[in-house]
Amino acid sequence: MIALWQDHRVADGDSAVDGGEADGGERTPGRVAGPAGGAVPPHPVPPEPVPPHPVPPEPVPPHPVPPHPVPPEPVPPHPAPSRLSPSRLRLLLQGLGAASTGAALALLALPGPGLLLAGVVVVQVLLSLGLLEVLESPARRGVLVVAAGAVAAAGALVIGDGEVDGLAGVVGLSLVAALLHQLLRRGRRSRVTASLAGTLLVVVLVVAAACLVALRADDGGRAVVVLALAAAAACLLAGRLGDILLAQPMVAPGCSRGLAGLLLGVVAGAAVAGLLAGWGEVPAVRAVLLGLAVSVTAAAADLAVDSAAAAAAAAAAAAAAAAAATHGSPAASPGAAGSAPTAGAKPRGRARRAAAIAGVGALLPYALVGPVALVGGRLVLG
Repeated sequence: MIALWQDHRVADGDSAVDGGEADGGERTPGRVAGPAGGAVPPHPVPPEPVPPHPVPPEPVPPHPVPPHPVPPEPVPPHPAPSRLSPSRLRLLLQGLGAASTGAALALLALPGPGLLLAGVVVVQVLLSLGLLEVLESPARRGVLVVAAGAVAAAGALVIGDGEVDGLAGVVGLSLVAALLHQLLRRGRRSRVTASLAGTLLVVVLVVAAACLVALRADDGGRAVVVLALAAAAACLLAGRLGDILLAQPMVAPGCSRGLAGLLLGVVAGAAVAGLLAGWGEVPAVRAVLLGLAVSVTAAAADLAVDSAAAAAAAAAAAAAAAAAATHGSPAASPGAAGSAPTAGAKPRGRARRAAAIAGVGALLPYALVGPVALVGGRLVLG
């Protein structure tokens, strides 16, 4: 029976297919008659797989911001330096050095003209050495011999009665000695004019310093010369202190002297002279005027030395820049390494010159103060 039933099912399916061909004339492919005579739909085509979308990474939440911004911590002000800056320390040392020179000369003037002469000779010798280094004068040994002769002659003239009439003759004889020195120079005589100029400058300054001894040798000159030296020392020290406290405005571009310090020094010198007027039994007005004249002279000499130092520093900086450009250029000669000792000698020479300028700054004001103090002091003494 099972076999008969299967044959019947197959016969029914064939008839259903034939009926479809008879009705439509064509056999529809893929449509099979079901048990109830209905068409069986084709198998559905599965859809193409869609690639999954990349899942973006979860954003990292930012750090929580406090509702109220925290104010920045206040930066404490820089504490005041415990030591002076190098430039201010240099100014202070210059003022102390110049003031110490004047104080030492004033103390030596108290006992008598002999000790003052000894102090003035030291100043003259050191000033001559410093000036020759600053000027870079050729044939320095011969110039020093001429200067030493001028120092000895000027001291011998003023130590007795304080007469200064023969000082002009000392300068004239020194000029003759300088000419002879140039004629006796061995080898190639180069820079003759510069050597003569340096010799005359040194001679004139050492002779001018001898005027302090001439003033001390006068009757009543003890008080006047101490007053003048004290005024000059106070001017130089107060001027440098003023430069430390108030450096602007500058007297000239590149120099270290300020206008306030310059005026403060002049006023301080006149004030010290006025204070010492009672000690020396000198009229107060005349003492102040003498102190004012001495202070202006000392301040002018100090300003001249400071300008020379600024010019030397600018020349040294320009020379260093030129040397760096020359040695750093590819066109430098292969033998440039052999000139290393010469390149090293130049900085040492500039250092010596800078030290010489500092020494001249402490000595030159008192050499120039000598004639001013002599004339003013004799006017004060009447």
